[in-house]
Amino acid sequence: MSKKILLFVVLIFALATVSASAQDLYKSRPFPIGNVLSGIQERAENLVYISEEDWDVNAFVIGRNVSVLNAQTFKQSNPKILYETVEDFPVNVFWERLEQKDYSWTRLRNYLEANLAQIHIFKVGDVRRDVYVVGIFDGHIVGVRMFAVETWGENAMKIQTKIFVIYDCRECGERCETETDFPWIDETSVFKCDFCSATSKIQIILVVEKKDDRETFCSANND
Repeated sequence: MSKKILLFVVLIFALATVSASAQDLYKSRPFPIGNVLSGIQERAENLVYISEEDWDVNAFVIGRNVSVLNAQTFKQSNPKILYETVEDFPVNVFWERLEQKDYSWTRLRNYLEANLAQIHIFKVGDVRRDVYVVGIFDGHIVGVRMFAVETWGENAMKIQTKIFVIYDCRECGERCETETDFPWIDETSVFKCDFCSATSKIQIILVVEKKDDRETFCSANND
């Protein structure tokens, strides 16, 4: 009788051990990709990526059977950017600016780092750029995508355009007309009056941009 009781206790202990091991295995398994994407989108929902324009932040997934993530494998997994310039931007530099402005970016960063491996920041294109914060999950490239307008830095496009600036001189009151190289929006330039030689600081501000016929309308602040 005592042997049967002992055998029964051993059997219960074995079943409990197997059950505990199964639970640990289940907890250690990665979430399905759909859950990860939902978690990313939830944390990105109200975020705005600010460059020279503001853009929404959205969950992103592409590729399969990816084991190593770098600029080359990212391009190979995304045929639309195969012939585009891809910059592998420093991760810490990218997050530092955003996290100083809004703690919600830290929530997104923590979630990505907890669920993805080999996280990279890829900036695609030149002035108008696609920005990807991505890593690997179960062979897929997963993360967030946003857009940026960057008219500065190594990838800035040099605009070979002239504009006419017309303003009233504050010293003599005469209307001045001059031609100058196209400045970056919000740039302040100094112009000299043709009549009294007084200088005026003028800031160019974008009002309307027509992308179809490439016409740009600007206004100016005369300081």
